[in-house]
Amino acid sequence: MESAAPAPNSNQVIFDNTIDGLFRALRPFVTPAGKAKIRALGLDMDGKLNPAYPAHIWASAVKIFANDAYPGLTPFEGQRRVAERTVDAFTEGVIGTAMFTLLRLVGPDRTIGRMTRNLRTGSNYVETKATQLEPHKYEIWINDVTDVPGFYLGLLERGLILVGAKELKCELANQTGPACTYRVGWKG
Repeated sequence: MESAAPAPNSNQVIFDNTIDGLFRALRPFVTPAGKAKIRALGLDMDGKLNPAYPAHIWASAVKIFANDAYPGLTPFEGQRRVAERTVDAFTEGVIGTAMFTLLRLVGPDRTIGRMTRNLRTGSNYVETKATQLEPHKYEIWINDVTDVPGFYLGLLERGLILVGAKELKCELANQTGPACTYRVGWKG
């Protein structure tokens, strides 16, 4: 499922809260060699973060963490696991705790409708479109997964579980260039 990396778009940025969440989630699992690779990207795991970073730098860090923390898994599955850990770390922070408390109240169906707004807390470029196929079953299109489609699957999966989706099934349905369509469904 790995695709050729798209040319970096310098207008696409990931905000520091997303990078911080990634670091908090994966710091215990990164090797010294992985930490050096992260530093070579211009990211200091132990220093102050800039307000934003080019999205391709963040995606490279996700790939390094996936390979470092989950060396026996495929890149896609490693990315998925990195996302799960990142969501869990995010929910431990003040903003994440507040956001997921609200999302649990609105439930998974309404959370799907807020997807672009929620993802925009971490970047300036992610757009989504949700198409309801039947009750509690959707196709979710994401305009640009920055060459880490497994990460976005993991975000959807872990996020929906945390807001109350029971017996969730989540899969990558289609990838066209930087865009992906995911199919999600759960018991109502």
